[in-house]
Amino acid sequence: SCLAMSNGSHPDFIEIDAASHTGVDNVRNIIESSSYMPLAGKKKVYLIDEAHMLSKAAFNAFLKLLEEPPKTVMFMLATTETNKIPATVLSRCFQLMFPPIAHAALREHLMAMCAKEGVIIDPAAVDLLLQETEGSARDAINLLERVRFSSDQISEELVLTVLGKISNSTLIGLMDAIAQQQPVALIEQLQEMHFTSRSPVALWDGLVHLCKTLLWIKYGVTALAPEYEGIRSQLQAVAGKCSRNRLHAMLTLLWQQESTFNQTSKKHAFLETVLLQLCTLS
Repeated sequence: SCLAMSNGSHPDFIEIDAASHTGVDNVRNIIESSSYMPLAGKKKVYLIDEAHMLSKAAFNAFLKLLEEPPKTVMFMLATTETNKIPATVLSRCFQLMFPPIAHAALREHLMAMCAKEGVIIDPAAVDLLLQETEGSARDAINLLERVRFSSDQISEELVLTVLGKISNSTLIGLMDAIAQQQPVALIEQLQEMHFTSRSPVALWDGLVHLCKTLLWIKYGVTALAPEYEGIRSQLQAVAGKCSRNRLHAMLTLLWQQESTFNQTSKKHAFLETVLLQLCTLS
């Protein structure tokens, strides 16, 4: 059974893509086939991927079988959106929550993949890719492939360009101008970095993350996110120019304006206005 599973040829392992088999008829076919005995192993295993895509009628048809499955059958429902699974289904399942993959392990995996494929990549570029994926191996590999289409030599600057992001050093420069309440210097930096060609969403998220990190430093937290470890001294210098209350006020302003930011079609102009507002906070 182990060898057959490794080769992808086990007759009792059935994988179903719920995204393309969403209807009640598909579930009825599963119910019918599950009544047959396994061919080679002790159990038949049904892996239903993207389970949240099943229709309401399909879930209702599934309930009885999930509650009292045959002894020779095991169902595995995989999803990244548990909130879309009906409570009646969740109550009949044993739930396993998989945590994000650790930064070091995922970094090593990507570096090994690049070495095998002959792709030259800077370690800083890998760290930047991992910031975007939140511990998801699939997202990390997809993003790496997207960047690789641009060049076989992947640098930090290339990743920033492809993602439309700015470097941490540039982001700290913006925050430093905000901390010193220098709106003219802030606008000059935005012009220098060609602000309108950058992703406004990425910059907004970067500001929130940076403000939170500065607040942590003010509270004496020593364990920072991996991408900030190499620039700890720069962060501490900026944090020294802001009080805790001001950083709290900055984050509050960003949270309050986030809904409007997501809705407006003029995101760059709106973000520039919010940055100037941050300058005026005391």
